[in-house]
Amino acid sequence: MITSEYDKYVDDSVFHPPIDRNYTAIALAGEIGEVCNEIKKEIRNKENRGDKVLLELGDSLHYLTALAHSYGFTLRDVMSANIVKLENRKEEKRRLVNARYK
Repeated sequence: MITSEYDKYVDDSVFHPPIDRNYTAIALAGEIGEVCNEIKKEIRNKENRGDKVLLELGDSLHYLTALAHSYGFTLRDVMSANIVKLENRKEEKRRLVNARYK
């Protein structure tokens, strides 16, 4: 599945009419909490819960995409902006390291 297909899937999901942006942000935080809870259980029980983490990551992605859409962004927009941000951060770190050792 490509990002534009996932964007359409989210747009066509059961969450229409669009849910309030605040609700979507809180739902995203809740889903991220569920990811963390599965990892906590993994640590506590010394067992692999990757299958459960995968499902919770999917729920998180759904709400993340819906939140992006509420701002007029696609999932591809978010991914592209993040790559630019991370590349800029990497370049800044490289610049600081080079300045330190000159």
